[in-house]
Amino acid sequence: MSGELTSFVGRVGELSELRQLLRSKRLITLLGPGGVGKTRLALRAAARNHGAFPGGARVVELAPARQTDLLATVLVDALGLGRSSRPPLDLVVEELRLKPTLLVLDNCEHLAAEVGTLVERLLCAAPTLHVLATSRQPLAVQSEQLFTVAPLHLPDDEVSLEGALAYSAMTLFADRASAAVPGFSITEDNVADVAALCRRLEGIPLAIELAAVRLKVLSLRELGERLQDRFRLLADVRPGRPARHQTLRTTLDWTCELCTPLEQRLWACASLFAGGFTLDALEYVCVEAGTAQPDEVLVGLSGLVDKSVLVRAESNGRVRFRMLETIREYGLNLLDAVSETRAKRDRARDCYLQWCRRLVDEQNRDWFYQERETFAELGTEHNNLRAALWASTADAEHHAVGLHIAVSLWFYWLPRAPSEGRQWLERLLAASAEDPPSVERMRALILLAYLLVIQGERVEGRELLRVGLIAAEQLGDLLGAGYARHILGLAEAFDGDPDGAGDLLDQAEAIYREHGASEGWRVCLAMHTGLLRTTQGRTVLAAQLFTDAAETCERHGEQWLYSYVLYGLSLIDHWAGRGTAALDRLARSARMKGPFDDVIGSALIFELAAWIRADQGDGQRAAVALGAAGRLWREFGMELYDSRTWLEYRRRCVEQVTALIGHAALAEWQARGTSVGRPEALALVLDGDTADRTPAVRSTPTAPTTAVASPDQPRGLGGSEPTLTRREAQIAAFVAQGMSNRTIAQRLTLSTRTIEGHVQTLLTKLGFSSRAQIAAWVSTRSGSRASVPEW
Repeated sequence: MSGELTSFVGRVGELSELRQLLRSKRLITLLGPGGVGKTRLALRAAARNHGAFPGGARVVELAPARQTDLLATVLVDALGLGRSSRPPLDLVVEELRLKPTLLVLDNCEHLAAEVGTLVERLLCAAPTLHVLATSRQPLAVQSEQLFTVAPLHLPDDEVSLEGALAYSAMTLFADRASAAVPGFSITEDNVADVAALCRRLEGIPLAIELAAVRLKVLSLRELGERLQDRFRLLADVRPGRPARHQTLRTTLDWTCELCTPLEQRLWACASLFAGGFTLDALEYVCVEAGTAQPDEVLVGLSGLVDKSVLVRAESNGRVRFRMLETIREYGLNLLDAVSETRAKRDRARDCYLQWCRRLVDEQNRDWFYQERETFAELGTEHNNLRAALWASTADAEHHAVGLHIAVSLWFYWLPRAPSEGRQWLERLLAASAEDPPSVERMRALILLAYLLVIQGERVEGRELLRVGLIAAEQLGDLLGAGYARHILGLAEAFDGDPDGAGDLLDQAEAIYREHGASEGWRVCLAMHTGLLRTTQGRTVLAAQLFTDAAETCERHGEQWLYSYVLYGLSLIDHWAGRGTAALDRLARSARMKGPFDDVIGSALIFELAAWIRADQGDGQRAAVALGAAGRLWREFGMELYDSRTWLEYRRRCVEQVTALIGHAALAEWQARGTSVGRPEALALVLDGDTADRTPAVRSTPTAPTTAVASPDQPRGLGGSEPTLTRREAQIAAFVAQGMSNRTIAQRLTLSTRTIEGHVQTLLTKLGFSSRAQIAAWVSTRSGSRASVPEW
């Protein structure tokens, strides 16, 4: 929970009442007008009652969620949950049902009905969950306990100096006024004026705070006079309009009147930013839109900060500005008033989208070379990017911009938000379905297919790739055609056609080299090709691919893809029986993933760690790793990409661990891996000692088994005899009959080069150095043919 930047005034009675209600009610909605202090009261109540909830008090700001279908996604982000292809709501429920938790949902009014439905589902699914919501209207949930947040306590017509601070409205004004004008205090001379001012402001905290700032330029008497003029002039008394809107609108109208025309224009432009902004960002939009010149932006921005329209915050040497959502909404309406013409208003909005595109292009260009900074920047601007993508879906003129932004963020979606990236791509492609063919739309199809393929939905992914490949060829986008072949190769590899996969990946590599694909895509391709060759037993080639990719990553300081490259090298070490080296590489890979919250990559690390530990005879650590991997795969939604080969490796590992420690201990240690956090699980699996973390009931592990490879006894996964694919077994039989590679190729209607590759795979898999050893091995196993599905 964030710390409060200003003092909390009053509300003692409300806090006490909320404390009692939180003991008996599971949903409490704080109701009241904008600016009345609902958020501050909710945060203070949550802080005071934090200890009553073992799961803590979790705060979620819903104002940025402008679309109903992103509500659950916003909760996933705010709660810090992993990205997954599973429905976001499932992830939220899984998190909140673990321990009694207080969930604070702030600013629900713009989606009250949808939030109500969501809360009802959460309360049903998580029996120990309590929800504290703030809204301008009820959520309309049956179990909802409404709690009206009234304005601050106001004085009667006459108030003495001694009794002034007994009224929370006057206390708040005195506190904020002394911040604006050092040395200000309530005295015998001004107590009546302060009381009158607070009464006119009706005790609304936001109105009081905005008024107090005006003391920088007005006396108390002048402030009161101007305020009365503004109430009379600007009060919105249309029939049926809620009184709370009259009060806040009056206050904001008055604040706007105190702004210069330049400040009003900047206020309107600043309201386009959904997630806050920097000076550079506002300068870009304002200058491009013709709203102001750079020096004017600096001056006007200072004025808006002084008037409390904007809140300034500094972090890591950078200043960022934000505004309360109520003030931002007012500013969006103000945009129409200050733009003079619709064309000028649209121009400002277009420039905001251009700024978002420019931001994404810069980060796309630089991410491989300054990765940490890029991911941090995009995380900060995530809500602005959401706003831009949403605006792009709603306006046909902006479809291309939205598609471009969504595709350019491929490196951001994959580790951090694959489901959200998929959501935006699907929405943009649907919105642009009737648009003419374009490179942006074609590449969006291919990226969406990529996300589908790794999430196990390969039928749909292949269909999109076929459409994308045809479109790329028709548009003459050879690099796009390379992307399509790359992802098609990945799909073929997962579905068990290593030859077809290898051909497609080789074609993609040639296209990338000839047409200048980015280093990020080239490293991705090397990683995918290396994994394919590893599972084919062609580990020498795979190691070279991984080593070259590692050198590229090291040269530029890139870490996200490098962590996958280290995983590939670790897999080769494991395959060769170098367990210690494999674990060292995995530990290094895990450390690199820290800044990226990479659920998929972390799941792969735990999975491979389980295989290695099982080979070492350490069934406890292997079981912990299996449990940790299982939890992460459930977050992602598809275990081991639904790959036949990886799932077969998992099956064998489980058999090994069961043989080592038994079914009961396997279940216990898996549960430990599932229940602990990722850092603790990594420590347990990679470098921790399980002895001091023993479950309540422990089965004594059997002694480690050791298998030593010899020319006549090949060593496979876990020290067992390796299994061959049907094609590999067939070729091994032909080799045993004395056939040459050329003869085998003619017999099977394949190329000699393909047969050479299979023979090399056989030699590597079996640990042999000659065709004679293959023949001898086959002769001792006549009639026996094991099979392992292809990657």
